[in-house]
Amino acid sequence: MKIVPILKECHNSVKRHIILWAVVNVDLAKVSPFKLVIIGMLLTFVISDDKDIDELNVYGNFIVAVGSLLLTVAAHKELIKTRDEEKTKNIVIG
Repeated sequence: MKIVPILKECHNSVKRHIILWAVVNVDLAKVSPFKLVIIGMLLTFVISDDKDIDELNVYGNFIVAVGSLLLTVAAHKELIKTRDEEKTKNIVIG
């Protein structure tokens, strides 16, 4: 679906809904790096469009916090996976 031509004809609130719908319905792990940058850029425009500096700081800090938590979960899953692989290795060898 080509979003850009549709967005040229839409009101700002409708644009926000279209962009958010498109982002929510995309598997970010399967998107190309270039498209991921575009999605991030579009989200930035949608979020920051009518916000003042204080609101932007809150949104930015919240997004950074969520990113940090996602990285923590990923690191912990990797640790568990590594430990399970080591246990399996020891059982087969031992």
